[in-house]
Amino acid sequence: MDPSSNPTKTFPVLAMPNLKHLEIPWHDDLTVELPYTNLAAEYLFDEEGQPRFACVKELYLHDSATKWKIPTRSFMKAFPNVEEVVLGGTDVANFAATLRGFVHPHLVPHVRGSGHSESEGVLTGGAWETVRKVVLKEPEMTRWRGWVRGFYKWLAAGGHAGQVCIEIQDSAPQRSQLDERGMRAFRRGLDRLRRHAQVIVM
Repeated sequence: MDPSSNPTKTFPVLAMPNLKHLEIPWHDDLTVELPYTNLAAEYLFDEEGQPRFACVKELYLHDSATKWKIPTRSFMKAFPNVEEVVLGGTDVANFAATLRGFVHPHLVPHVRGSGHSESEGVLTGGAWETVRKVVLKEPEMTRWRGWVRGFYKWLAAGGHAGQVCIEIQDSAPQRSQLDERGMRAFRRGLDRLRRHAQVIVM
């Protein structure tokens, strides 16, 4: 069926713009679920470029973002008022990197009790300031340094009205990717993240 003739038949949720909860469990390759990738943005934005689902408060994504098709920034723009977001698979690292990209460097360093100084930066607009909870489902543990650092930079920059909770739902196969030394380093990374968020590991 050609979605350009009636996209609501291909993606019925378009007829429900006042949704509060939305799940998009697509995969990295959208050619099966969404063959008309050149029209992908039309599923998320109207003719004026405004988000169709601005009312969404709870968003579930899992390998949903696809480079050059639906970039992570497009997802963030499409759901500007989301308060709880579930990220899984490669989306964890991709969104962490995108959120970090919204941090403008701050030239005044903050001196920590450990003697280190680090610039936390300033959060620019559009970086999901409304998010209060981020659930990471089975994140890629071999890339933990990147996504922990990305979330840390995003949270350290401030701009959030309240404390953010980050819940990590990893799995035995994911944890097995790290040896004992790697797990110790991962825990130290989480301790750093706890400076700016409530961190729960399931």
